[in-house]
Amino acid sequence: MIDVMESGDQNGEMLPGLYWGVRASFVDYVAGSADGDIYGDDGVETDGSGTFRFPVRDAQRTASGWTIDFDGELRFLAHFGALNVGIVRPRVVLDEESDLSVEQANGVRIRIARVQSREPQRLDEWLVWPPLDAVLTAEGSAIFGDVYGENAALDRLRIAIAFPSGDAPTGS
Repeated sequence: MIDVMESGDQNGEMLPGLYWGVRASFVDYVAGSADGDIYGDDGVETDGSGTFRFPVRDAQRTASGWTIDFDGELRFLAHFGALNVGIVRPRVVLDEESDLSVEQANGVRIRIARVQSREPQRLDEWLVWPPLDAVLTAEGSAIFGDVYGENAALDRLRIAIAFPSGDAPTGS
């Protein structure tokens, strides 16, 4: 069951995480299917209007950018199990070859999308990335049953993490 999130925590504060709608037409399709079900586990929340938040597990600045791991599982089910798409423990790497990967049942990660890399901006005690464009890879297309082809647009990713102590401010 997906928890419904408010605009932030109980005090109205921003929560760190990956905010992502996956692909609006896909979410609408599953939600509109007679036996369609969308559920999240391990901290995945929704705002009730198609955006899901995966909580931050770890964020590391690398020599060439960032690697940000998120917890949670988001699952889409329909057609008596014939449609079964899982977005599990996503990882976003933001560098010269930015991508979004997810974990498979066997623990192997697959790269499902190429992601536009942009610099984060500091907002109080947060690093916030501008909305990041994402397009499916061939492997990502397979996850969605090849309904959407390689390079098909996904919803934009939004990421917010706690500002790492000791880091120089980024952006304006």
